[in-house]
Amino acid sequence: MNTIPTKNLPVVSLANKNIVGEVDLNQLKGTDPNQFPNLVRVNLSGNYITNVLSYTGSGTPVTVLLTDGLFDSTTPSNPSARAQLKLSSTLNDTANPITRKKNAATDIPLTELWEDIVLADGSKTLKELATMGLLDKIEMEYKLTGAAAPTQVATTSAADVTSGNVKIPQADVGNLDESYKIKVKVWYKNITTPTNPVERSVKLLVPTLKVTGIVDNSTLYRGVSKVNVTVQKIDEDGNPMDIAAATDIGLVSDPVGQASVVPGSDKLLDNSGAVVTANGKKYTATLEVPTSAVVTPAGGPLTKIKATATGFTDVVYEVKNR
Repeated sequence: MNTIPTKNLPVVSLANKNIVGEVDLNQLKGTDPNQFPNLVRVNLSGNYITNVLSYTGSGTPVTVLLTDGLFDSTTPSNPSARAQLKLSSTLNDTANPITRKKNAATDIPLTELWEDIVLADGSKTLKELATMGLLDKIEMEYKLTGAAAPTQVATTSAADVTSGNVKIPQADVGNLDESYKIKVKVWYKNITTPTNPVERSVKLLVPTLKVTGIVDNSTLYRGVSKVNVTVQKIDEDGNPMDIAAATDIGLVSDPVGQASVVPGSDKLLDNSGAVVTANGKKYTATLEVPTSAVVTPAGGPLTKIKATATGFTDVVYEVKNR
C-alpha cells in the first residue's frame, strides 16, 4: 500500500468509507507506511462494523468515535438498533403476500424475500449484507397447519449465506399455516445475538367459487323476489374453469326451503353466453323465496344462501326473508 501523506495526524476520520466487519485498532496505529504512529482518536461512523478490537500497543490508547455500528455499544454481543432488519418501505406486505398454489406448491427460497428486507436505516438490503460478508447465519421460520411448534431452516455454510441458499421446502409449502407469518432473522459476525425477526405474509391459492347477483344483507320477499345468480369456478390464476354439468353446482338455503332455485332456470353458459349442456364456463339460475317459506322474524337469524361445488369452499351470503 502507498505511504499515507497525513500519517502523522493524531486524529483520523474513516467515516463513511464502507468499512465492513471487525476493525483492529492495532492495524491502524503503528509505524508501518500504511499506519498512523501518532493516532489517538479515530472516527469510524457511517460504516458496517461488527466489532472493534482495542489498541494493545505502547503509547497513548486510541479513542473511537462510532455512533452507528452494527453492534450495541453497551452490550456488544447484541445487534444495535441500526443492525435490526425491517421490510422495505416500498413493500406493502398485506397487499403483496408471498403466494403459492396450494395444490401445486413450489419451494419458497430466501432469495425471493431478501431484497425486500433492509437495515433499520434502509441503507442495505439483506442480500447486500450477505454478499458483503457481514453475516454468519440466516434463518427462516414457518409453521405447518396443525403443528404444535414452528419449523426453522437455516444456512449451514458461508457459501450458503452469501448465495442465500436456504428455503422452505416444496413438501411443506402446501401445508403452511397462513395465519403464521414467515420469519427471517440473521446472526452477524462477531455478534452472538440474532436480530429480531422480519415477518412476511403467505397466501396459498386454491380454486374458488365466484358468485354474482346476490350480496350480504339483501332482502328477499316471499313470493315476489326472483334473483338471477351466476356461479363460476375460478382457478388459482383467476381463470374460469370448466363446469362439467349444471348439477356440479349447488345453490341452496340454510335453513333448507327458505330460498330455492326456480325449477328449469338453472343452466350452463359458454364464454359467449350461449347455453350449453356440458363443460360451460358459468352456471346461472334464478333464486326465489317460495310462498311456503317461513320469513325471518324481526331481529331473528338471517337466512344463509350457499353456493357449493365438490372440492371448493362454500360461498355463503346472509340475506333477510320478508
